[in-house]
Amino acid sequence: MSRESLPAINLLARLSRRELLRFLSMAGAGLFLTQTLGCRLGNQKPVEKGLSMSGPTSAGATAVPLVTSTLEPATATPSSTATVTPVPPTPTANASRPVTPSPTSTLGEPTPTPAVRATAAAGPAINETVGLARGVDVDTIVKQAVAEAGGLGGVVARGSTVVIKVNLTMPAESGSGIVTDRRVVKAVIELCKAAGAGKVVICDGAGGANGDTTAAMKSAGYESILSTTGATFVDLNSDAVVTVSSPGKLALADYRVAKTVAQAATFISLAVLKTHNEAGVSLTAKNLVGITPLAAYTDAPARARYRLHDAGIHKVIADLNLLRRVDFAIIDGITGMEGNGPIWGPPVQMNLIVAGCNVACVDAVGTAVMGFQPSQIPHLALLAAKGLGPIDLRQILVRGATIDAVSRKFKPPG
Repeated sequence: MSRESLPAINLLARLSRRELLRFLSMAGAGLFLTQTLGCRLGNQKPVEKGLSMSGPTSAGATAVPLVTSTLEPATATPSSTATVTPVPPTPTANASRPVTPSPTSTLGEPTPTPAVRATAAAGPAINETVGLARGVDVDTIVKQAVAEAGGLGGVVARGSTVVIKVNLTMPAESGSGIVTDRRVVKAVIELCKAAGAGKVVICDGAGGANGDTTAAMKSAGYESILSTTGATFVDLNSDAVVTVSSPGKLALADYRVAKTVAQAATFISLAVLKTHNEAGVSLTAKNLVGITPLAAYTDAPARARYRLHDAGIHKVIADLNLLRRVDFAIIDGITGMEGNGPIWGPPVQMNLIVAGCNVACVDAVGTAVMGFQPSQIPHLALLAAKGLGPIDLRQILVRGATIDAVSRKFKPPG
């Protein structure tokens, strides 16, 4: 007997009868496995992650492919050649899908934390967290809603150009419910700069009878905020135009789009909380109709962009959101509009902001705040069907204020 085996024998001598029997049964099981499997697990060569083993690992053993996912990948939709490749959303870190509370619940006004970006079974990463804030100080509630949605830190790359598409339908004052409030625009510019943006561009292409975007910008009081923040302004109706293939092809095979938006590194849609006589609601998804040049889709002075309307406005909205993804969506609900929107309806004072990384989720919450069912808005249903995000409120985490606390039944259009 070797000297090295003495400690083990002494240990066995101190075991009780029950402990000794348990030890011997475990040792016997181990011996059986060793003899049966030939220690294949111990002799197996390391396998690279995501790759399957080629050939047997030992005599008579068949290699089993390494499974990395049980989900089928999204099938790429073929498209014709585009003049410009659409810019995808700015990526952030992926994480597991969070457990979603009931539609009206929040986490009790928690300290803002980075929003969770979950990977869907098909399509791009989506963000199901929406920030909702209400109050009397515009600057405060804009920054609160954006923070509740995770902030712009993972959206804006340091030194990059951020393009913010506002809503300047026609010349009107801030607070009218027709155009994006200048105070909201100023707060968003400051947030972009704080996140590291090298340049911020405010833009739109007005509709109406003459499409005078510059006049609309001045009427809304943007000149003063441009001078104080250093942001610039681009009239998309006068911008260079590129033709972009439509990935969805729901209404048209391709679209003529303002170059400033098509090539933006980071794109933010900053819309107004209002109804629309054709689209039902005019929020951050509908806001993208203004990235098309007025002249390209207008067939008469009184029919601004009506070639798009005639093609099916809901399908056009979905197409535009598929070809130019929104990186961050914000609804200006300081003053909304009900009834015969987006121009002629009465204003509604709401004093709230909705914000988030996912345009479909943000618009679903905005629609619910107005007292409408998101599933009843056809272009939102199309966005959800195309994998741009859920519109079922049970799948959206609303942080900050609750929908019930801030909602109001808007008069529907028509």
